[in-house]
Amino acid sequence: AFPAEQGQVDWACFGTVAVGRAKRRLSCLVLTLSHSRALSLEFFFDQSLESFLRGHVRAFAQWGGCPRTRGYLHVPEPWRPDRHGRNCRIFLHEPDKDIREFVETPSLSTFALEVETVAKSIESRQASEMSWQDSLGNMRALDRWRECVGLEYESDRTPLQSPPPGTS
Repeated sequence: AFPAEQGQVDWACFGTVAVGRAKRRLSCLVLTLSHSRALSLEFFFDQSLESFLRGHVRAFAQWGGCPRTRGYLHVPEPWRPDRHGRNCRIFLHEPDKDIREFVETPSLSTFALEVETVAKSIESRQASEMSWQDSLGNMRALDRWRECVGLEYESDRTPLQSPPPGTS
């Protein structure tokens, strides 16, 4: 994508947090510019349209503008579209146009497709679906999310060790 051309947005779930004596579901609205990987994060106790729009307004103010491309994709079953033999359905919503639906019939289960993709990536030493630059950008974004919410894993605190001599 070109600078300021497009971005992605999604909700991330962070479980529940105690607010007084109540437990509330914590969600984070994540907006990322495709080219620069600039990131905007805002936490909410709901995933309402009001919160969604408020997060966009604040992100656009933070960036001093908004991506040029408008429209969005809706994937009703993003995690397991092949479950129960169903097709993968994707809806493209664009301003001033009819909604377009794309349907794909998976030839293999999601797990089989993942195994096949990993094998091809290992063979070519590069994932065809995502460049090294995109992978590293996603890792930096995830590190920033974890930093924002104070999440640290034990492995983050353990210094890396060199492999024993003769094993690398």
